[in-house]
Amino acid sequence: MQHRSRSSLLLGPIVLATAIPASAQSTDSSGESASNAIEEVVVTSRFREETVQDIGVAVSGVTADSIENLGVKNFDDLIQNVVGISNVRTQQNSNNVQIRGIANDLSAFYASSNVISFYVDDVSVTATTGQRDFGVVDLDRVEIIRGAQPTLFGEGAVGGVIRYFTADPDLASENVTGTVHASMESIDGGGYAKRIDGATNFVLNPDKLAVRLSAYGTEDDGFIYNRLADEEEANGFESYGGRAVVLARPTDNLEVRLSAFVARDEYELDSQIQVGTDPEDAIYGLAGFADGSFPDFIGEGQDDFDLFSGRLTYNWDQFELTSITGYYTRDIVADSLSVGNTLGLAPFFPTVDTTTFTSITNESEMFSQEFRLVSNFDGPLNFTSGLYYRDRDVLLDESLVSPGIAAVTEPTTSNIFTSTSANESEQFSVFVEATYELTEALRLIGGVRYVDDTYTSEIVFNETINFIPSNGPWTEDNPIGFVYPAEVLDIAGVPGPYEFELNEYLPHVGVEFDVQDNMLLYANVAKGIRNGGVGQAIAALAAAGDENDPNFAQNFANELFYDDDSVVTIDAGFKSTWLEGNLLVNMSAFHTEFKDTQITIQSPATSVTNGPDQRLIGVELETQYVWNSNLTTFFNATAMDTEFEGDFSITGLGVDIEKGDRAVNAPKLSFATGYTYIMAIGDSGWNLKSSGAYQYIGSRYSSNQNFPSTELDSIENLNLRLGFEKDGYSVMAYVSNALNDIEAVAKGPAAVSASRDENGVALDAPLNSLAINRPRAFGVSFRVDF
Repeated sequence: MQHRSRSSLLLGPIVLATAIPASAQSTDSSGESASNAIEEVVVTSRFREETVQDIGVAVSGVTADSIENLGVKNFDDLIQNVVGISNVRTQQNSNNVQIRGIANDLSAFYASSNVISFYVDDVSVTATTGQRDFGVVDLDRVEIIRGAQPTLFGEGAVGGVIRYFTADPDLASENVTGTVHASMESIDGGGYAKRIDGATNFVLNPDKLAVRLSAYGTEDDGFIYNRLADEEEANGFESYGGRAVVLARPTDNLEVRLSAFVARDEYELDSQIQVGTDPEDAIYGLAGFADGSFPDFIGEGQDDFDLFSGRLTYNWDQFELTSITGYYTRDIVADSLSVGNTLGLAPFFPTVDTTTFTSITNESEMFSQEFRLVSNFDGPLNFTSGLYYRDRDVLLDESLVSPGIAAVTEPTTSNIFTSTSANESEQFSVFVEATYELTEALRLIGGVRYVDDTYTSEIVFNETINFIPSNGPWTEDNPIGFVYPAEVLDIAGVPGPYEFELNEYLPHVGVEFDVQDNMLLYANVAKGIRNGGVGQAIAALAAAGDENDPNFAQNFANELFYDDDSVVTIDAGFKSTWLEGNLLVNMSAFHTEFKDTQITIQSPATSVTNGPDQRLIGVELETQYVWNSNLTTFFNATAMDTEFEGDFSITGLGVDIEKGDRAVNAPKLSFATGYTYIMAIGDSGWNLKSSGAYQYIGSRYSSNQNFPSTELDSIENLNLRLGFEKDGYSVMAYVSNALNDIEAVAKGPAAVSASRDENGVALDAPLNSLAINRPRAFGVSFRVDF
C-alpha cells in the first residue's frame, strides 16, 4: 500500500517544501477570492509519484507556476529560495553548484565526474565542470534532492541531484494552444538583455497523439567594460534553442514519449574583472606592460548541446515498466586572455612579451539506457528496481599560447603547453530499493546499488615547457626546453592508457514515521562515491621535484593520478503543517563524512588530487505562512559548518591545507525570505500581482587553502516584481539585484604558498582572477496564452 495522501490537511502550504511560494489564491470573474489552497507539489524522487510532504527525503520541487510567478530566467534564479544549495556563476550559462557543503571544485576540468548529478527528462547531462543551464522554457518542474542519492541515481550523486522535467504535450486539448513570453531589461552599467520564448501544443489524434514545440532566443549585451579593446559591454551572450516532444498513448497501458532538445550559445569573455579594482567598477583588463600598452584581445566561446531521449512506459495492475534511452552531446570551444599567466610569467621571461591566451575545446558524447520496474502492491511491501548503462566519451584539448616566448624556447614554439586527452567512462549498474510498512504509520526503507564504472584516460599528446630546472629566468641566450609527460610515464613504467575501476555496493537505509496526519519524521543513511582519474601533467610535473632525482618519474606518476572519493551521509528531519494547514514548518539536519576528497590544486596550473577528509554538518529550515487568500510569505535558512579533518601538503606546489580549513564555496549561514501577493481589481477581471525575495549568502572561501585573499564577502540579493494579469495575459515590471550588491563570487590565486603565521593562518597569495555577480537590472515582461 502506498503512503496515503494528506491533501485535506495541506491546503496550500505543501508547496512550502519547495521553498518557493506559488499563487496563494485564484479569483473568479467577479473578482472574489475562490480559494486560498495551494496546489500540492508532486515529485518522483523515488520514481513513483509522491507529494513533497509525504516523502522522507530532503527534496524541493520548483513548479512551472513558481517559475512564472518569480520570473525565473536561469539556474541562479531557480535555486535562490531553496535551502541547502548555492551556486557560483563565473560566466553566463556556467554553474558550479554546492549542496550541503559538497561542491565540484572550480576549474576541475580533470575530474572524472561531478559530485552533483544533473538530469533532463531522466537522461544524465552531468558535466565535470561548468554545468550549463537547461533553461526554464516550457518546464513542468525541477526537483532538487539534497544529500547523497546512491541507490536510485548511482555514482556521482555524492552531494545531490538536480532533475529537469520538460512539459508533456496535452493529449486532451481540443484546439491548438500555447504561450508566448517576451522580456527586456536594462543592466546597470551595462547594456540590454532581450528574450523571447514560446510553446505550442498540437493534438493530432485526441487522447492518442500530440506534439509540443517550444523555442527561445536570448541576447544579453553584458555589463563589463573591457578597457583592452575599449568596449563597454565585453561579456555579451547569445543563446538560441528549441525542443520538440511527441507523446503517444496508443492504449490505456502504453505510453511513448520522444523528445529532441537543442541549444546554441555564443559568448564573449566571462565575468572576470581586473584584480585589484573595485567590483562595482566592473573593469576587465590588465595593469598594462612597462611601455603602457595592453594586449588587444577579446575572448569568445561557444557552448552547444543536442539531447535526444525516448521514454516507453507500460502499466500492469501491479507493475510499471519504464525504458529511458538518452543520447547527449555537448561541444565547448573557448578562447580567452589568461590574465594570471600573462602577469605571472613576466619575471621568468623578462625580455619578451608574455601575453598569454588559453584555448580549450571540449567535446563530449554520452549514451544511456535505463530500465525500471516499479511495483504497486496492495500489501505492505513495494519496491523500485532497475538496470542502468551509460557510455560517456570526452575529448579535451587545451593550449596555453604565448607568442612572445617563441624567441626563448628550444625547440621554438609559442605554446607554453599543449594537451590532448581522450577519456571514456563506461558504467553498468543494477539497483533495488524496497519500502515495508511495519504499521500504518511506520515504514522502513532499504536499498542498494551495485556500480561497475570504468574510467579510461589516454594522453594523446602532451608537451610543456620545463619550469623544473632552476636556471631561469629564460632569455634568447638562455632558452627554455620542453618535457614530454608521456615519455616520463613510460620511464616510470606506467604507459597509458590509464584505467580506473570502481566496483562498489552503494547502500541506503531509511525510516519514516507519521507522528500524526500532519507530521512526518524521517531519517536516512547513505553512501555515495566518485571514481578516480588523471590530473593535468604540467601541475604534476611541478609537484614531482627535481628532474635529476632518480625517483622523479615515479613521483610524477604518483602526483598525476588520483583515487576515488566517497561520502557517508546521515540526515534526519520532520515535515509538518499547522494552524489548519496555513503554516508549514520543515526542518532537517545532516552529518557527512567526505573521505579522500578530490580537490583542485594550483601550481599555478590546475589539477586534481586527493586531499584530507572533510566533515560537513548543518541544519535546514523551511517555513511558509498563508496569511489570507491574497498573501503568502516564506522564510528558509541553512546553517552549516564544514572543515577539513587533517593537515595536507604538497611541498613542490606549496599546497598546505590545515585541519579546520573550510570547504570551498560553503557559507556558514544563508537564508531567503519573501512573499507573493495577488489581489483582484474590482470586477474588472484583472489581478494585481506582486512578489519579492531577499537572499543572503554568508562569507565563504574560493580556495581549499583558505587564503585570506580568496575569502568572499557576504552577498545580498533582492528581486521584486509587480504587474497585472487577466485571462492568459500578463505584464510585469521587475528589478533584479535591487540593492545592486556587486561582489566577487570567485577568486583564483595566481601562486601558492605553504607559509602560515604564528596562529596557523595561511598567509595571503596574490590573485589572478576575480569574477563578479550580475549588477542590478530593470525590466518588463509580457505573457500571452492562446
